[in-house]
Amino acid sequence: MNIAVFSAAKDGPELPTNARLLEEIEAAGHEAQLVNYRESSVVFNGAATGLYEYDEETGQHRRIEADVIIPRIGAYVKSASYAIDFMAHHLGAATTLTSAALRAAKDKVATHLRLNAEGVPTPPTAAPVGKHMRGAEFLLGLIEEDPSKPVIVKANRGAWGKGVSIADSRRSSASFIGVLGSNSSGFHAQRFVEPLNGQLPNDIRAIVSQNTIVAAMRRISSKEGEFRANLHLGGNAVPHNLTERERTVALRAAEVLDLHFAGVDLLESPEGPQVTEVNANPGLEIETITGKNVAGALVALAIYQAEARHA
Repeated sequence: MNIAVFSAAKDGPELPTNARLLEEIEAAGHEAQLVNYRESSVVFNGAATGLYEYDEETGQHRRIEADVIIPRIGAYVKSASYAIDFMAHHLGAATTLTSAALRAAKDKVATHLRLNAEGVPTPPTAAPVGKHMRGAEFLLGLIEEDPSKPVIVKANRGAWGKGVSIADSRRSSASFIGVLGSNSSGFHAQRFVEPLNGQLPNDIRAIVSQNTIVAAMRRISSKEGEFRANLHLGGNAVPHNLTERERTVALRAAEVLDLHFAGVDLLESPEGPQVTEVNANPGLEIETITGKNVAGALVALAIYQAEARHA
């Protein structure tokens, strides 16, 4: 079986996540290849129809042949969607991530809309339909009754904790939103969930694959005044045993978003776990923290999808 990892990484196989996936594909006895979808083009013309990747070193194109693709998509969602759809619909390849699920997961407001509609708990959220949130103080009062408490403001697209800010009160949140609306392609505001029992700011990342929890860790902020716990921002992490409720919420969140493989981020609250984000392409740093073979789980999903598609 030929399994292609789609990634726009400039460092190719040296990028740790890609290297781990290629390693696990070969360990499973299959042929592995790395495809830079941003250096690829689609051709529609009878027998020449195909996806072609340009090799900068040789100045030549190679035609991509694969039984299944593993999309590892960062910021370039639109171009990636073309490649995923082309491989799936024109060339018959299976995929671990559909373009529709990718687009929904990359838009945080769309994510919260779908989760909320299906009863998956999320922090109270307000988002403008257009660029501006007029009368922001009133709207913020609907998600946080206490005007003295902080509010989280997030860009609709972003990763690794980037594009996430905290304002220390409703008034300062409204002022910040007024400035942001003029310069942003989209944002939303959420109630700040206070850490329980005086803990440092922290959250839980659970990896879901094929409706099963593969690994989970608790990420903990290590900087004074830093409310984000992302590892890319210097946070620490330890393995975490999910409660039954956390497990149920994480699995349901991935299911609602049609993600067969996902990283689900949870915050503990007095009302129970709440989903803050669902990542369609979670990093594999969690392997080091937990000792779990997360790359292997994603490759197993790819093999399953290919076998089901070509059965």
